[in-house]
Formats: sequence, C-alpha cells, structure tokens
Amino acid sequence: MVRKTVYTLAIIVLQMGEEKVVFAQAKLEASVQYTTELQSDLGNRLNWVNLLSLRVAIPTERLGLWSNGKLEVQTISVYKTSRERIAGDRQVFSNIEEDNLPFSPFLLGYSQQIGKVLLFGGLRNVNEDYFTTPYTSLFTNSSCGIYPTLSANYVLANYPLSAVCLHLEYRINEMIRIKNSLYNGQAYLPFKQGSSVFAVSPQRDGLMDIAEMDYTTNSSYHGSYNLGIVVHGGNRCCDAADDSLAPEQASAETTSEKHRKVNYACWLSVEQECWHSGRYSAGVLGQYSFAPSDRNDCRRYMAAGGIFKGLFSASGEDTLGVVFSQASFSDIREKALEITWNYTVSNHFSVQPAFHFIRTGNERSHIAMLRVMVEY
Repeated sequence: MVRKTVYTLAIIVLQMGEEKVVFAQAKLEASVQYTTELQSDLGNRLNWVNLLSLRVAIPTERLGLWSNGKLEVQTISVYKTSRERIAGDRQVFSNIEEDNLPFSPFLLGYSQQIGKVLLFGGLRNVNEDYFTTPYTSLFTNSSCGIYPTLSANYVLANYPLSAVCLHLEYRINEMIRIKNSLYNGQAYLPFKQGSSVFAVSPQRDGLMDIAEMDYTTNSSYHGSYNLGIVVHGGNRCCDAADDSLAPEQASAETTSEKHRKVNYACWLSVEQECWHSGRYSAGVLGQYSFAPSDRNDCRRYMAAGGIFKGLFSASGEDTLGVVFSQASFSDIREKALEITWNYTVSNHFSVQPAFHFIRTGNERSHIAMLRVMVEY
C-alpha cells in the first residue's frame, strides 16, 4: 500500500509540469576552486601564481519565493610571487595571471529563467558567457579564452574585472542559442579610489554590447560553432591603449575624431570532434577575429589546433591539446604555440603541464608551466 501511494504521488508530481519538478529539486549550490601554477622561462626566472574562486547560487525557491530564479555570487582572489611577468608576450600565456588582488566580486546578481529565455542583471564578466568552449577551455593561453581583438582594445569586463551588465539568452532549440549582453563601457577594479565596479556611466564610459549565436551539434560527435560581434560606442575608443598615455596626451587623443568613432570587433570559432573509439577521441578547433585597423591596437587574430583524448590513461581521463595562434598588433605580430596535457586524477583534482613557444616580433620566449586545480 505504501509503495502504491508513493508511486501515485510521483506520477502527480510529474504531471504538475517541469516547473514544479524544478521547485522540488531546487537546492543551494556552492563551490570552491583553487588553481595554482608554477611558471619558468627555462632560465633564471620563476613565478608562482594562485587563483581562489568562491561561488554560491541560491534558488529563489529556497527563500520561499517564486520558481526558476537564482541569486548568484562569485568572488576571486589572485596572488603571485613575481610582480613582473616572466615573458613579454602580448597574448599572455597564462589566463589566470594578474596583479595581486586580495578580493574582488566577479559575479553578483540575479537570474531568472522564463521558458526559453534567461535574464540576468547585476555584476558580470564576459568569461561567464562567451569564448570558453569545451576545447578552448583546455588551453592556458589567454587568447583561447578571449580574443586579443577585444582584450587589447577595450577595458572590458574580462578576468579579473567585472562590470554592471544586463544579459539575455534565448534558446531557439536544443542546438541553437542567441546571447546578448549590455555592459557599462568600461570595467573597474573594486575598492580603487576614484572608480567603482558598480559604475554605470554611459556619458563617461560609453556602452558595450556583445552578441553571439552558437550552434552545438546534437549527435554522437561533439561540435560547437560560434559567431559574434561586440560594439562599443558613446565615448572614445582604444581605452586599453590610452591608459599608458600621459594626461595631456590622453586629452589630445580624446578630442580627435578617430577616438570618437563607434568601435567593433567580430569573431568566428569552430570546434568539431572528428573521430572517437572507446576512450579515444580526436577533434579540431579554429578561431578568427578582426577589428578595424584605424582605431584598434590588435587588428587580427587567428588560431588552429587539435584535441586528443584518452591517449595516456586507461581511464580516458586525459586530454592532449596543441594550438597555434597569431595576433597582429599595430606595431608588431606575435605567434604562439602551446602544447598542453591535462590529467583528471579525480572529480576534485587535476594536473596540467604546458609548454609555450612564443615569438613577439624578433623576441622569443620559451615557457614551461605546471598547473594544479582543486575543486569542491
């Protein structure tokens, strides 16, 4: 009798619809991720970089409120032993290396799912929604995570910065999704005199809009295709480059017509699994991005690489990746090759050595690094 009653209740719950099931299963989510990385230029220079991330998501159901809503908070802390980078590459070979930052709100806001639409308002960063795919997330070079046609041309909400954002996602079907994010035109570090991470000033900073359509193959072979554009307007362009100017130079540049133009950059990325058998699989990836050469420091970026899984472990929990990238700046061209291997020891622990061979103009750099990630 008891079993029959439980079975009947289960049927009733399922018939109440997906929204009620989500309500019944809603729970608080919390995670801690620590990444530590030892870098060497294969000479006399060493650097030790650390990133600590804390994240909490509280469904509104847990607070006795409406369903399908979520309060999200993420903070980051960054520490490294060397104030100077051990390489002068423009693309930045380590995507976690930044100046020491004791504490920063990386994500802080509210999201609401309404059918096929996701809405978010609050502090956010572009790494949350764009550029990072299953293949590109393997690599440690920063350009794989965000193209230099954006990171070198704008002070945008890119790690470790965040900015006030209105974000929208619409999922047309299981394979196609459209995303759009409207940001304050410039991101700021927290607790810095004269600025605020919560700033909303279109007159001073302008506005930045990012839009992307992504297509994910719904088959036995993984595939991800992304087409996007960023538009920045309302204030002067090339803020990232202008930060290095003297005040009188910056003032002169601000009055020029060149720095009053609306700025933009476009990108296309492709990754496709080509073969798999048992624990083994192989795939390719490609990236391309361009920005107008008359108003940007970085004008072109392209990358191509390959991913190979299960080559060195019986469990298949290892991934070997090779990627070659080239970025064209206003004064120089940089080429970079990364070879990396990630081994997932357990659900909470992974190790990843990587080697970088970089040529910036006539300057050459060889970097070896070991990254360890712990997550709970």
